[in-house]
Amino acid sequence: MPNTSPVPRLFDRQAAGAFLLCLALSLLIFGRAVIAHPATVYVGRGPDPQLYIWFMAWWAHAISHGVNPFLTSVIWAPSGVNLAWTANMPLAAWLVYPVTRGFGPIVSYNLLCLLSPALAGWSAFVLCRYVCGAWRPAMLSGLLFAISPFVLSRMLGNIDLTLMCPIPVGVYVTLRRFYGELSAPGFVAALAILIAAQFLLFAEIVASATLFGATAFLLAAPAMAQRERRRLFETAALAAAACAAAAVIVSPYLYYMFAFPTPPG
Repeated sequence: MPNTSPVPRLFDRQAAGAFLLCLALSLLIFGRAVIAHPATVYVGRGPDPQLYIWFMAWWAHAISHGVNPFLTSVIWAPSGVNLAWTANMPLAAWLVYPVTRGFGPIVSYNLLCLLSPALAGWSAFVLCRYVCGAWRPAMLSGLLFAISPFVLSRMLGNIDLTLMCPIPVGVYVTLRRFYGELSAPGFVAALAILIAAQFLLFAEIVASATLFGATAFLLAAPAMAQRERRRLFETAALAAAACAAAAVIVSPYLYYMFAFPTPPG
């Protein structure tokens, strides 16, 4: 059971320290080449980074010109493409919109690349500190996650897979609800926002997290006492409610996914 001492906040001095330490590592590993030339040199290799840079530019164009951001014929002409079925990362594009408009999409892409390991390390720190009740091993866990093979390898061209900090935070709020530290409405609201945020960063991660989360619930239930099992099922029901609420939040995106499927070919 996690430590019963007062639960630290998501954004306290220790959490800020974890974020800054992971950011320093990210700058050291990935930022050396791009800091001097952020608008002409980008993190990664191969064709994939150019795709995400295009997504940054496209969302900035769509927002500033008031055009449909999901259906476009500017690529794969003349049939066009439904961007709802691509890794277009709308939430990330919205957050860096001012940077894209002011400095260009390559700068926005580099900014996201350098921040993503720091956000991953911070989220892992928050979760591990809650589980173990000590900040030092949690700091090490955050660092290991920030520079894990998964994050480092995906930085080469799949930034959508590194922007997954809502997942550890989602596990954190789920554990807090299981131990009675969050109210049911507060938990549903928090988890729904995290699921919606992750969906708007990369929908496939939500699908994978849902599968593994359900598996974790099922594997945990037989090993628990009856009282704990009851709390587990109540938490699972609330998590399902959060998924439904998240679906409402991202319903415009879901509409374009299923009403306008990707053209064949």
